[in-house]
Amino acid sequence: MARKAKFTPLEKLPAPAVEVIPPSEPLTKFQVKHPGGRPTLYKPEFCEAVIAAGRQGYSLTAFASTLNVDRDTITEWVSKHAEFSLAVRSHKAHRAMIWETRLGKIADEGGGNGSAVSVIFGLKNVAPDEWRDRTELTGANGGPIQSVALTASIDNLAEEQREQLRALLLLATQPKQPD
Repeated sequence: MARKAKFTPLEKLPAPAVEVIPPSEPLTKFQVKHPGGRPTLYKPEFCEAVIAAGRQGYSLTAFASTLNVDRDTITEWVSKHAEFSLAVRSHKAHRAMIWETRLGKIADEGGGNGSAVSVIFGLKNVAPDEWRDRTELTGANGGPIQSVALTASIDNLAEEQREQLRALLLLATQPKQPD
């Protein structure tokens, strides 16, 4: 049986250990104060925690708030830590399953006015690759759309037709009058 990961609230996470080492000589204006940059707050145990958050239906933004970091930090960790990237994929799959389960329950038992629409809206945002509205345009018999370039010359128009065209173009360029 698979072990369930527990979602660790922020206050239960240990504070990162950061040691401040004073420089042996005074810094000059040309020296960089923090050559290594800020130490990362990332911990491997966040992989299990992000999966647990997905199983509970929380967004990555909500998960980030439990760690007291912003959503961009989560995105950075995804790009820098392969194991966390895989955990986030699992998070998204679990979260989509929660929304799909809600939709199935509404289909089976009903859910009141607007319930199905709100869940479908949620699914379009949670799992857009599978739930987006998609319209495909095709040509005859499902083939490609054919395009034809047409050109016209006013040289072949009679003077009366040219005047009508001028009037239409002037009308089209005028601002619309309020009703």
